[in-house]
Amino acid sequence: MSEIILPAKLENLATLHDFVRDRVMSADFSKKDANQILIAAEEGIINILNYAYPESEGNIIIDCNDTPESFTITLKDQGIPFNPLSLPDPDVELPIEDRKIGGLGIFMIKQIMDDVKYERKDDWNIFILTKLKK
Repeated sequence: MSEIILPAKLENLATLHDFVRDRVMSADFSKKDANQILIAAEEGIINILNYAYPESEGNIIIDCNDTPESFTITLKDQGIPFNPLSLPDPDVELPIEDRKIGGLGIFMIKQIMDDVKYERKDDWNIFILTKLKK
């Protein structure tokens, strides 16, 4: 099984994390790279669980695709349209007390993964995270 569909609720975070972890750990990555991929996936998942459905309920779909060249995690929801890549990167050079709140998780995802894409298609937010195998 490469796909899981669950209600987008924080109480499902552990199940979603375990699903991605099992697939990442069976892929051909070092432990360090696998853990970084899990951090990136969890940041994307938490954003959906916290913000996709502010006034309604809906699902999150996670699809993991492992090929000899790469590992791709696709996160999908039908929540409010939101392109996380439209946010400016935070200024990580500023002291913490001078930084604006938000955006650090997406910044981390972009630093960890080799390719990050977003598209809105047929009322779906589709966030695609790819890590190349070295």
